[in-house]
Amino acid sequence: MEHLAMELLLEIFDLACADDALAARSLSLVSRRVHEASRPFRFRIVSLYATTANLQAFIHSIGVERKRSPNILPKCRHLFLQCPNTREWGQDATLTLKDALMSTSASLDERYSGILSYSERGRTSGTRNQWTEHLSSLLDIVAQDLETFTLVAGSDLDGSIFPSSFPALRELSVVARGFPLDFDPNTGHRYRFPSLRHFHFASLGDSEKSPGDLATLIPRAPKLTHLRISHLPRQRNLSALIRLYRKDGPHTAFANLERVLIQPVPPSERCGPSIMYCDFVTRLWCSARPARVPVYLVPGDVKLHGADHQAFVRKAKEEWQDRIAGGEGCWVVKEDWVNRSDVGHVVPWHLLLMGQPSRVERWTLEEGFLSPAEMNWMNTV
Repeated sequence: MEHLAMELLLEIFDLACADDALAARSLSLVSRRVHEASRPFRFRIVSLYATTANLQAFIHSIGVERKRSPNILPKCRHLFLQCPNTREWGQDATLTLKDALMSTSASLDERYSGILSYSERGRTSGTRNQWTEHLSSLLDIVAQDLETFTLVAGSDLDGSIFPSSFPALRELSVVARGFPLDFDPNTGHRYRFPSLRHFHFASLGDSEKSPGDLATLIPRAPKLTHLRISHLPRQRNLSALIRLYRKDGPHTAFANLERVLIQPVPPSERCGPSIMYCDFVTRLWCSARPARVPVYLVPGDVKLHGADHQAFVRKAKEEWQDRIAGGEGCWVVKEDWVNRSDVGHVVPWHLLLMGQPSRVERWTLEEGFLSPAEMNWMNTV
């Protein structure tokens, strides 16, 4: 390996460093020559708590790396960004990114962790404008090579933080209280996702708030095949959602769409499903029957009912890591989650059974949600 041409080393490392950066970490310890050749691959997978200080550190470090090797530019392929809440825009880091990447001290082995992580301790002053500017700069730097991107927003975001197109992005996940991407062409910003295949939006909180009009994504992601909406609060009006997958919808609505996954907010573990919850999931289930693509109603995660923000962060990060490793992440489905019935009023029993069974049986009997055959089935499980 010491005698191979640098071009060959880079080709080999490009194929070898397709994991969670463990290969890049190991290569950096082989020899000085291999250490230098493997430097750009340490930026391939990045997880960042996006305070102002951490954003500055990342931008500085990747800028230094680009200047020292203009012919071998570092490429970030997979990015996880956890945005701070309003009080933490200027939160500082106890270990800067430059130290984490550039230090050669043997006592700092954690700097080589497969996915770069940054401390969330310490506080400094910062403004939202500074934070937005640095976040936009970071996305500008990584946009051309990014393949998977998960964004966890602690507060409402302005669409102007996304100034670039993402030509290689194939999977995008957004966790927020409302859909934060403003795709209005009149804003002067260009949002283009020509390679996007999977889009996942997870709604934060349990409040009855619409996740926003996801139809704004339609002209920006022409190749989208998989759409998932998680932790969807109860909606009085489902028309905006149904338009995305109904048979008589606009032909431009995700022409390549193959499947839709919808995960409603689960009922309280203590109280079980209420009549309003049963009504909501039943309307969702019935709307899926005439859909032009399979629509899967995914059972909600009861542990996330009323959970704090960090629970959503952990779940989003686990799914992101699983997808990088080649897993299915949040895209696992079961055939009994989809309504394929052509006739009759079918109820999603797998969602009704999420609460306490005794309460489910009482509600379904009183309200007549289940047929006698379905009730007989429930009594046998």
